[in-house]
Amino acid sequence: MSKTQYRLNVVTHLKQPQKIILLKRTLKSFFPKFTGIVAILKNIMRSMDCTGLVADKFYILLTSRDTKCNKLRLPKQFCLKHIDKLQDSMELKLRNGYILPVQFDAVKCELKGVMWFFKELELEGGEILLFEYFGRFKFMVYIIGRCGSEITYPEKVHCLQRCSTKIVTLGDGGWRFIFFRSAGSGIFDDVDAPPAFSNCCGFALPTRITYVLRNGKKFFGTYKSKKCRFSGLNSMFEILGSDIVLDLRGIVFTYNGTREVSISAFDSHCNEIVYPGTPICMDSNGSFPVIGTYFQIILELKHVLDDCFVVDISKDFKELFEEWDNFQVINVYSESKCWRLVIRKRDDYHCATLEDGWQQLRADLGLIVGNTCVFESAIQCYDQFKIRVLDPEERSYRFFWLNVSRIIPYRRLMCIS
Repeated sequence: MSKTQYRLNVVTHLKQPQKIILLKRTLKSFFPKFTGIVAILKNIMRSMDCTGLVADKFYILLTSRDTKCNKLRLPKQFCLKHIDKLQDSMELKLRNGYILPVQFDAVKCELKGVMWFFKELELEGGEILLFEYFGRFKFMVYIIGRCGSEITYPEKVHCLQRCSTKIVTLGDGGWRFIFFRSAGSGIFDDVDAPPAFSNCCGFALPTRITYVLRNGKKFFGTYKSKKCRFSGLNSMFEILGSDIVLDLRGIVFTYNGTREVSISAFDSHCNEIVYPGTPICMDSNGSFPVIGTYFQIILELKHVLDDCFVVDISKDFKELFEEWDNFQVINVYSESKCWRLVIRKRDDYHCATLEDGWQQLRADLGLIVGNTCVFESAIQCYDQFKIRVLDPEERSYRFFWLNVSRIIPYRRLMCIS
């Protein structure tokens, strides 16, 4: 057994924080030397079902009656929005590798054939099924128990699957809990996490955390371990506006094992609320985030071909590359749309390539040869970007930003919207 294989095998026998640290050290030390690691990481990113789109979410609160039926009704608004993408044959996929084929009835907005799902996972009612849909034939499903925290998934797959279960960890997809609020409730600043969530994630949560909203906005908060309490949420209302409390009924908090906690808000119909704006647009209080850094891609003929999946990012933005992981997932925003892209930092770290999501972004924005795509982010934020598309005649604008970036480090300028 090689040294690399040994270190990766040892990871499975360690506690979660030790796993993250050792795996990170292993990849950093061996990535430049072993091309096999590149293939492994690429497969990991592909396994995320990254189609270029950020997932649409909704949840279903199961009743005891639901778990005794072979069909499950989906929110009507979600079905109408994705009616042209949803397939007759779909799959429900869990984090542990469990996959169940189901049928979708577009007329009744129902999934049929779900009885196996309820029986094999021993669901009795009171649980919450959180659905993520990336636009393909598959739903990613997270199960939140009656305690309000994501469950510990059983080591089982569907009876017709010929594979073993996968290890579910905090570092692979994060961990979730849901917080409900009644209609008419006012602005709040604190949320107490369920004990089950704190038992799972409390050891890894830092005191100072960063919240990430659905539109890419970030703000700081704290986690008080003794009280299992998240604080600082009043900043969310300052950013989005106090009117959002009128529609807000549930919030799903997702901790990914770092310093960030993602916030997904849901309305009374159990659909995710997609707040307008971008990471660098004006907040409801009239202030603008400071622009930190950017990169750009000038479209050539090769970029609009059907077989163009990989796009080079100029080494002129090497300073930004240093802030990225070897495989970096970024979210790109334009008004109410959002795309998820995967960027790979090359072995010599002198260039980077956009590896996944380009074709979806290109199609949705109608990009043509000569367009310049400028990706801008707020200061000290390297994974949430707003995109500006400049026509060929706007090249003077592009050269202006290039000249400014040479004078002002990180372009600490106020956003112009």
